[in-house]
Amino acid sequence: MRILTILTRYGVEDYAAAEAQIAALFARQLPTVDRDVIVVDNAMPHDTVVPSPGRTLLGGDNRVREFTAFDRAIEYAGARLSAYDFIHIATSAFNTLYTAYLDRFTEPVLAAAVGHQVAMG
Repeated sequence: MRILTILTRYGVEDYAAAEAQIAALFARQLPTVDRDVIVVDNAMPHDTVVPSPGRTLLGGDNRVREFTAFDRAIEYAGARLSAYDFIHIATSAFNTLYTAYLDRFTEPVLAAAVGHQVAMG
C-alpha cells in the first residue's frame, strides 16, 4: 500500500513535533506502508523546493492558510498522485483536541478501503 502524506504548517514554532508524531503513528499502526511526505510551509517563500528521499519541503503562500498549502502540494505532485492508494492530508495541529479516531487507522482498515473513492477522517 502506498500513501502520500501532505502536511501543512506555518513555520516550526507551533506544533514543532507534528511531522515526527505522524511518522511515529505510521510506524506504530501502519508499519508496512510505503509512504512519501510533502511538507508545505506557508511561512516559507512559494518557490522553495527542497527534495530529499521520501520527503519534499515546499514553500507556500498562506493566502487561504492550509487550503492553499494543500493545493500547492497537489500541484507539485501532479500526475504522480495516481501512484498512491491514499492521500493523507493533515495540518500541523492534527494531534490536538479529539484524537482517539487516529487509533482506527490500521492496515486492515485501509486495505478494505483501497480502490474505493472514500474520505476517512
